[in-house]
Amino acid sequence: MNTSYKLLLALMLLVTFVTCSYADTLKIAVASNFIKPMQRISSQFEREHGIAVISSFASSGKLYAQISHGAPYDLFLSADQDKPVALIEKGLALQESRFTYATGVLMLYRNNSDIPLLFPEILQSEKLKRIALANPKLAPYGRAAQEVLNEFGLLERDGITLVMGENIGQTYQFAFSGNVDIGLVALSQVIALDSQDQSLPIPTNLYSPIKQDAVMLNASKQPQASRLFLQYLKTEQVRDIITEFGYRQTP
Repeated sequence: MNTSYKLLLALMLLVTFVTCSYADTLKIAVASNFIKPMQRISSQFEREHGIAVISSFASSGKLYAQISHGAPYDLFLSADQDKPVALIEKGLALQESRFTYATGVLMLYRNNSDIPLLFPEILQSEKLKRIALANPKLAPYGRAAQEVLNEFGLLERDGITLVMGENIGQTYQFAFSGNVDIGLVALSQVIALDSQDQSLPIPTNLYSPIKQDAVMLNASKQPQASRLFLQYLKTEQVRDIITEFGYRQTP
């Protein structure tokens, strides 16, 4: 076998490898609250199934808009149920693929040590001036936070400034920066940042359940791999990861 032929064969094998690798790549749109568990889940999935996962993290509202305008994702892991349902109604996602993969928990993180770390006293303190929350128009955790603040009259109270993050990730940056007194954030990120000693759970009866749904998109170029990943999300080992990061079990 001459050198030229060997070189040609090597190039053909390289092209074949790159093509196969590209063909076995899933593109998944993921709500910002689910960054840490998704990183671990996708890493395990790649090792077990040999399928690469590219995750794009943003607010559910922004991801929904991208998908509606043709963004080439295979799956959508939203932080709510409304947006996956809306995509199904638009003919952009498969009805039979939708299921609730996690139920989120809203937490209150305190930055101002002059305010008591007690509930509901912390929301009634006159020293409370600046509150961080995710934009309710884009993020389901923001909607839940808005419901809590409304319950305590904080949306209307004089002297209160609301600092809104585009997504729950940015809200965390505001909450932990020291530029606000408290932040209404997700339990999953409090656990990831090991900040439970400065946090309080908010009673779940004060906000609508944060049921997070996954759905497969009609435009998926990897339907078999997409279905495999959705099934993987339902396995016991993945359920354990999701619970470990502070999400409630779903039926």
